[in-house]
Amino acid sequence: MDLYLMRHGDAGDAGVTYTDDAARKLTDIGKAKTRAMARALNAMKYEAPSIVISSPLVRAIETAEIVHDLFAPDAKRETTNAILPGSEMETSMAYLASMFKKHETVMLVGHEPHLSHFGSILIAGSYGGSIEMKKSAVAIITMSSLDVPRMRGLLRALLPPKLAHLDQ
Repeated sequence: MDLYLMRHGDAGDAGVTYTDDAARKLTDIGKAKTRAMARALNAMKYEAPSIVISSPLVRAIETAEIVHDLFAPDAKRETTNAILPGSEMETSMAYLASMFKKHETVMLVGHEPHLSHFGSILIAGSYGGSIEMKKSAVAIITMSSLDVPRMRGLLRALLPPKLAHLDQ
């Protein structure tokens, strides 16, 4: 059971172009980096997830749509509040466990600091030693236990946008 955690692409600065943070859209740079990451996942021959799930915030939905189109075109699409910023970790874990009952490979597209904290808990059991999720970054975790709240996995890859010169 593999889990992809992906942070949404660049959506500009909050409050500068949008008064409603939830409505922020990806910038052209955010779209380009997300497309490049999706292509890099394909080029490295990672298995596509069977479901791509995003938070309901516009920038996460747009990121998920790009990844769906370029990396996982056969995957189902879904949104959930369980991975919104500020979500309880046990809520996110319970949601993820329910997805793994139906899918062998799952991708969650969300936000910071929730994704870094969530990934750190899954890998190390605590927030300590937090993984860093830059915009458009992907972490790949092979899950070993789906037992909430002791859900655990092994970090297989942490792919920052610098990979393949994606941030230039």
